[in-house]
Amino acid sequence: MKTKLRALWSGVAVLLLCSSVQTFADDAAPGWDELNANQQLMLRQFADRWEQLPAERRANMARGADRWTSMKPKQRERAKNRFRHWIKISPERKQHIRARYNEFHQLTPEEQERIRKNLRRYRDATPQRRQELRRRWQQMTPEERQRARDRMRQQQRQHQRRPQRDRAGDGNGGRG
Repeated sequence: MKTKLRALWSGVAVLLLCSSVQTFADDAAPGWDELNANQQLMLRQFADRWEQLPAERRANMARGADRWTSMKPKQRERAKNRFRHWIKISPERKQHIRARYNEFHQLTPEEQERIRKNLRRYRDATPQRRQELRRRWQQMTPEERQRARDRMRQQQRQHQRRPQRDRAGDGNGGRG
């Protein structure tokens, strides 16, 4: 029972950390009596001070409790692992991660998708290829890294401008 409760609270904490930051009016944040039974159960350690918590935090916590209960066991385990990792990170590193997160969300949807696509390509690469890419990146000067970023952006823009039929390289849109 204690293990399940600990896992539950770990999950709630993860969801609170991962919730996107939004500004809510005081009336958008639920009062304790407005929480459903599952939310109250998960957030019971805050019951005595719930109304004193900032509105944004109450709203995030309520959403986090809902998200946690809707997760499958594997999703919960992944969230708990991320939280365990997060609490071990130095405050400086956390600040850097938050800044990068905010920068990412300032990008256009197209730029965000480009970054996601490149990340998927990196993750799909063999371990040897990833190691080689990391080694090459670490050996670059900041100027070389910026030039590499600029080249990747330019290649992506050129790729997006090419007609669909030319992308397959066969002149007929990959239809054979």
